[in-house]
Amino acid sequence: MILQEDGAILSSSGELASHEATSAHLMNLTRHAFSAAPLTQSSVGNEGPVQQGTQRWNRISVVVGPSAYSATLSNRKVFVTKRDISNSSTQG
Repeated sequence: MILQEDGAILSSSGELASHEATSAHLMNLTRHAFSAAPLTQSSVGNEGPVQQGTQRWNRISVVVGPSAYSATLSNRKVFVTKRDISNSSTQG
């Protein structure tokens, strides 16, 4: 799913196709997380985008039941993916 800054769905497919409620929840979460104070480079390392000596979050992952949602901020859009994380790897 690809969302605009205002939460409007630009594109969606698969299990996330036209899930307005899911997009609204994820946009609220990402707005809150991305507006938090930036982390300093010394506290994080050299990963992620660097802006004026600080690093800012650009990705957040959330686990809900058997699924994990990942929201990535890039080019003023939010890219959302959903993955099944059930314990199938422990079976066998």
